[in-house]
Amino acid sequence: LANEGHEVLGLPGNAGIAEIGHNVSINLEQLDEAVPTIIETKPDVVVIGPEAPLATGLTDRLRAAGRFVLAPSKAVAQIETSKTFAKRLMQQSGVATDGVARPAEPMTLPPLMSDQTANDARNREALRSRERGER
Repeated sequence: LANEGHEVLGLPGNAGIAEIGHNVSINLEQLDEAVPTIIETKPDVVVIGPEAPLATGLTDRLRAAGRFVLAPSKAVAQIETSKTFAKRLMQQSGVATDGVARPAEPMTLPPLMSDQTANDARNREALRSRERGER
């Protein structure tokens, strides 16, 4: 496309896109800011790679504004952005996959020990070992 004179805009882009077009560093998670910025540049082609802006619907918003976008819609991107969606789709399509397990209630995970807490625990154990005459 770039060889035919089309402008290629990478969001946020990478070195490969930079060779054929240009990258724009914007916060893609702020659609109300990102969409007008992209539209103002009037690119011929928009390439979106990261999953987060696909999941929030950036492709859909740009297409609605008349931009040509090389990226899946929010609905199609679910295959990558939602493990539950992907598993259900595979199961409905007869693709071999393990089941989707969901806990009946939200799990409460124990707090992680900080390094200091871990060091304190090791020091207490070392003291107890010495008191018992162990090395």
